[in-house]
Amino acid sequence: MPNKNTSNTTKVARTKHTSSQALEKHGIGFDDFVNSLTDYVTVVDTEYNIVFANKVVLRTAPHKIMGTSVFLYVPEDEQEKVKQKLDGVMSNRQPVGHDLRSNVPGVGAVWFSGVASPIIKRGRVVGIVIVARDVTTKKNYEETLLRDILDKKRCIPLEHRIPDEIFLVNREGRFLDFSLTRDFEPYVPPESFIGKRLDEVMPQEVALRALKILKEAFETKIAQIYEYELTQNGAKRHFEARFIVMHDDECMIIVRDTTDTLGLREEFLKLVSEEQKRMGHNLHDGLSQHLTGIAFLGKDLENRLKNRGLKEAGDAKKITHLVNEAIDHTRRLAQGMHLVEIETSELKDVLAELCTTTEKIYRIACRLEYDNGVQFDDVDVKMHIYRIVQEAINNAIRHGGAKAIDIKVRKHPEGVRFVVADNGNGIENNFEAHGAGFKIMKYRAQMINATMRVKSQLGTGTQISFDMF
Repeated sequence: MPNKNTSNTTKVARTKHTSSQALEKHGIGFDDFVNSLTDYVTVVDTEYNIVFANKVVLRTAPHKIMGTSVFLYVPEDEQEKVKQKLDGVMSNRQPVGHDLRSNVPGVGAVWFSGVASPIIKRGRVVGIVIVARDVTTKKNYEETLLRDILDKKRCIPLEHRIPDEIFLVNREGRFLDFSLTRDFEPYVPPESFIGKRLDEVMPQEVALRALKILKEAFETKIAQIYEYELTQNGAKRHFEARFIVMHDDECMIIVRDTTDTLGLREEFLKLVSEEQKRMGHNLHDGLSQHLTGIAFLGKDLENRLKNRGLKEAGDAKKITHLVNEAIDHTRRLAQGMHLVEIETSELKDVLAELCTTTEKIYRIACRLEYDNGVQFDDVDVKMHIYRIVQEAINNAIRHGGAKAIDIKVRKHPEGVRFVVADNGNGIENNFEAHGAGFKIMKYRAQMINATMRVKSQLGTGTQISFDMF
């Protein structure tokens, strides 16, 4: 009776035969196709024995490794870790990426970077396919670079010239170099993070978000800004990191401690809020009452003209109607400046009321799309979000001449995204030149640890978005 390895090898052979027939219809041989791949393709069974490999795997002939355990080519100190990875693929049925140093007979240590994915047939995992790439040259370069850094043979030439902390990372988020000011105390000692990835050094929540921003910086080639908090020596510190791509595989991260600046911004926003409250009170108790008196006089004039049978009574009625509209607008503006109800209302409700007010006062379309399940209990957070959206609407009307505004609140697995988009004229790239509005929006976003972005093009409108994670 054939053993399990022979049985699995036969299954692969049958699959190969079927695939060969499909390829040969187009004049392509299966062996030619598989062996032309520059990546390493290996299939292992559920006991992690190799049942298939293309000719480049482990730089040796495939038949020499068929039926052997994959662990024969893994260093002893890595075998348990690799087994855990493969076990995870089998149990979770999800692909897993991994960098691995392999022992190749006659060659020595070879580094591979690849992904192991489950092979599922009729609802069960029957094996794992591993697709990998030889990254030995790259790893050797990084190891040489690391030794040079630790020996102080290589350093960023901007040291002592910029009053910020500078870190050099590669595309994977691995620290390559650094330059620190004398007063800066890093989260971990430099000798502990050089050569490691961001998620191996920093708190996971901060690191994972930083890795995503790093990826976006490489993809767009545009400098990205990330604001985050760290607890050091029992105190919370706030930092701003700018990601600037230097080369195809290197990114400079410039970090600045903005804790003190953030405190000043918080005080500034408090003053702004107090001033808005004061103006709201003045509008409601002052101007609104004054307009109410005018409306009363207008109504009295209308009645007297009407009693005399004069046609001017209709004009007086129109004036009274316009004054009443002004009273309604004034009260809505006052409510927008002094949001008492935000403490007890849902954010969705106050944003919907903001849309209604915008449509009535400015006579433009203002639509709200709000995903279910998005809820904020913190009153300060709700207030900052409301003010950002409110200021974005004001900018769309004042600077963009928008006739329609769309507000979208979208829920994502990682957080919530707010978008305010208009169909106006667009604005120039120097957004902050349009007044304090953009600066205040940015300050408010920083207060709730949100990342704000502005996209605009002349003639096509403006989109302001901010993400909360």
